[in-house]
Amino acid sequence: GRAGRVRAGTCYRLYPRDLFEHGMSAQPVAEIHRAPLTGLTLQLHALLQTQEAGSVDRFWTDMLEPPSSQAVEDATSELVQLGTTNLTLTPLGQHLAQLPLDARIGKMLLFASIFGVSRPVSIVAAILESKSLFVASNGHHAAVDAARRGFATLNSDLLTDLAAFLAWEDTRQDGAFCQKHCLHRVGLVEVQHLAASFERLLVDLGFVQPTTSRQPTTSRQPTKPVDMVVVAAVVAAGLYPNVVFVDKSTSSSTTSSRLTFWDRRKQVYMHPSSINCGVPISSAYLGYHIKLVTSSKVYLPVSSAVTPLALALFGGHLEYPWTTFLDRTSHATVDQWIQLPCAGRTVMLVTELRRRLADLLQRKLATPSAMEPQDRALVDAVIRLWRDEGAQITCAPNS
Repeated sequence: GRAGRVRAGTCYRLYPRDLFEHGMSAQPVAEIHRAPLTGLTLQLHALLQTQEAGSVDRFWTDMLEPPSSQAVEDATSELVQLGTTNLTLTPLGQHLAQLPLDARIGKMLLFASIFGVSRPVSIVAAILESKSLFVASNGHHAAVDAARRGFATLNSDLLTDLAAFLAWEDTRQDGAFCQKHCLHRVGLVEVQHLAASFERLLVDLGFVQPTTSRQPTTSRQPTKPVDMVVVAAVVAAGLYPNVVFVDKSTSSSTTSSRLTFWDRRKQVYMHPSSINCGVPISSAYLGYHIKLVTSSKVYLPVSSAVTPLALALFGGHLEYPWTTFLDRTSHATVDQWIQLPCAGRTVMLVTELRRRLADLLQRKLATPSAMEPQDRALVDAVIRLWRDEGAQITCAPNS
């Protein structure tokens, strides 16, 4: 492995000579040109916030191999959509910059602390940062797929893996359970420890009370029931604006293999490994974590159903025509492309709810202590709305 670097030796290249001589670059592409710049841009805003305007832009241009202007623009735009920057660092951005996490996952954790689902969302965050919890023994991928579908939850890859993890914890981390359900015990333990570290971060920042922080490595208490509907809404808040539209007009069936998925105007496809591949999709929108780009298609390996209320509350700019207040069949628009059917009165109520949630978030970010009674009442009201909406979607027909 070190031949030619520290002493003479033989180098074996396990690929064709023609590929080596004509198909490979002399030097690998610098990581700054390959990796997303969102996290680094957020850190720069935090480090240079006391500097004069334009210091972040100058940092990029002074690099030996500066990233493309488009990559910098995309990263900045994403941070603005996340609410972390607005020319300067916002209170949300200041807190997210302290978390050693992707900004979306950090936002997910902060929202989880507000809605009382820190533990399950910490597990979801750990799952996003880890390898698959499921493992194929002897190449039996069909068995893995069947085992994973046994935990299928709310058209969500993330909630499905969360359900599998919680089931494993409830069995007192039984090895036989892992073997039966094709689960990777080492991966589960890693997720457990990582989730605990995320919870400790929230405690250190003051968003979660120390008495509610759980020690999963020693706890033998049964796992408390998890409100998956609330977790799904908080996950949606973290994934936004990574959203695709589920176009059901192309088929009378709601099965994903017969539907078309649109990321704005670009068509994407459900990855075969996704829990949503080949099954009915109840929601009109799906959030996603990353995209896999091949030579011919763009796939979504991890997706999660997003409800209209979650989009209305946590999405971007909400617009509605004046006719909405006169026409009960009209709609509101989020970020100029997401269509949400609703009446004028509903739009007014949602707009007020968004304003109050934004105020609550600002207060929580400024003083991450226990919420006031009126704040708790607001959170409880939103949770009830999510539960009612979730019950209606669950009971909706699949065609």
